[in-house]
Amino acid sequence: TPPQARTAAMQTLLAICSGTLFVPPPSLSDLPNKMLLSAIAAPEPYGKALFRALLSVIFSYDPIGWGLPYSHSIVSDSHGAVMHTATQLLLVLLSQPGGSAPTEAPAPATPDSAPAADKASKLLVGLQRGETLAFLVEGFARLLRTDMVSQSTYLPSSIAALDCQQELIVLLWKFITLNRHFLAALLANPARLHDVILSLCHYILIWVDDVAKSSMLHLSTLCLLLLSGEKAFITVVNLQCPRSLPHLGRSPAACTGTFADLLVACVAEVILSAHERLECIYPALLALLTNIAPHAKQYLYSTANLMLQMLSSLGSPDFLLTSPQRPEYLIALVEVLTASLLYHHQTNLPLLQLILLNEQLIRTLPRMRLSEDPAGADPAREDPAATAATGAVQPPQPSSEPERPSGSGFSPTNEWIQSWQARLNIRPILLTLDTLLPKVRRTSEPWHGDLWHGDLWHGDLWHG
Repeated sequence: TPPQARTAAMQTLLAICSGTLFVPPPSLSDLPNKMLLSAIAAPEPYGKALFRALLSVIFSYDPIGWGLPYSHSIVSDSHGAVMHTATQLLLVLLSQPGGSAPTEAPAPATPDSAPAADKASKLLVGLQRGETLAFLVEGFARLLRTDMVSQSTYLPSSIAALDCQQELIVLLWKFITLNRHFLAALLANPARLHDVILSLCHYILIWVDDVAKSSMLHLSTLCLLLLSGEKAFITVVNLQCPRSLPHLGRSPAACTGTFADLLVACVAEVILSAHERLECIYPALLALLTNIAPHAKQYLYSTANLMLQMLSSLGSPDFLLTSPQRPEYLIALVEVLTASLLYHHQTNLPLLQLILLNEQLIRTLPRMRLSEDPAGADPAREDPAATAATGAVQPPQPSSEPERPSGSGFSPTNEWIQSWQARLNIRPILLTLDTLLPKVRRTSEPWHGDLWHGDLWHGDLWHG
C-alpha cells in the first residue's frame, strides 16, 4: 500500500543516513557518510522537496482525530508510523554531523544562522511565511499535548500516546533555537503557547524518576528557559492554567493557580527529589525561576511552601559544604525570593507569611560557620532558637555551626563560606523580618503568641 511504501522508503533513507552512528569519532574524517552529505547538500529542487515533505507528514498528523475512544484499536493508523519515521529522518538531517572532524573551535552560534554546508538547517531558518509558521505552531502544540491528554481521560487507554515524544522535544529545541520567526509565532499564539508549556511541564514531572529520560528532562527545562527569556512570555506567567495535569508530584494544587505556580512546582519536583544525577539541571531550573520571579504577582500557599522547602534543602550544610558549586544554587534561590518580595510584596502574601514563619531558617544562612573541632564532632555551641519549629518547612534546618563534612573530596573553610555569604542577597529579606515580625508578635498576643493562628493573617495587618 502507499503508506507502507512511504514508510519503507523513509526507513531506508534513515538507515543509510544514520551510518555515522557506527563510525568511531576518530575515523569520521576518513569515513564520511556520503549518503548523508548528499541528502544534506541535495540540489534544487530535491533538497527542498524532501524537507517540506517531511514537515507536511509530521505536522499534519492528528493522533486524536475525531476523538472517538479506542479508535486506534479499531482502525489502523498508518499515518502515525510514517510520522514517527519522518521525525527521526528530519532530526538526522538537522543534526549536521558532517563529513570531517573540525580542526578549530567553531564560531559562536547566532540566531537565524546555520552551518554553511547544512542545507536542511538553512531551509529551517528560511521558514518565514505566516501560514507556514502557523501550521508548524499548531502541529507542535497538537503533537506535544497528546501524551498529557492520553493520561487525563476517564476511560483508560482510550487515546493512544505517541512513541516519539523525545524526538518531538528535540525537534522543538531545533526550531526555537534556529528560527526566531517560529519562536515569535509561538509566543504570539497564547493558546498554543499554553499547550507547549503544559506539555513540557508534564514531561518534566513524569520523567523526574526515570534515569533513562534524564537528558530529555534537561532539554525540556532548556526549552522552558529559552521561552521564559522572551518578553512576550511575561504575559503568560500570571494566567490561570487552562487544564490540569495527570501527575503533579509534590504540588497537586499547582494547576488551580497560575503558570508561575506550575513552573515552581516543576522546579521543586526536581530539586526536592534529591537525585544527584539531576544536579546538572539546577542552574537552568533556578534561572527559569529568576526569569519569572519579578513578574509573578501571587503564588499559591502550597507554591510558597515549596519555595521554602527548596531553600531548606539547598541551604542544608550536608548539601552546601560538599561541593564548591553548590552555594551558587542557594544564591540563585535567594535572588528569586528577594525579587518576589521586592516587586510584588503587597500581593505575594502567602510567600511573605511563610518567610515570617520560617524566620530561623533564613537567619541561620548568613551566620553559618564551621565548627572549630577538626574531627568533625558535634558543634560546640548551638543557638537553641535555631532548633525550634519554625513553620511549614519540615526538613532539617542549618545550625549556626555545621559539622565539617568528611570523605567528600572537598574541604570547606570559613573563608570560603564567608566568600559566598557575601554574595547572598538576603538583606532585603532580613529587613522584612526585622520590620514585620515585631508587629506580627504584638498582633498574636490575643492568641497567646501563636503565629499559626488563622485569624492572625487576616485584616489590616499587611496594609498598615
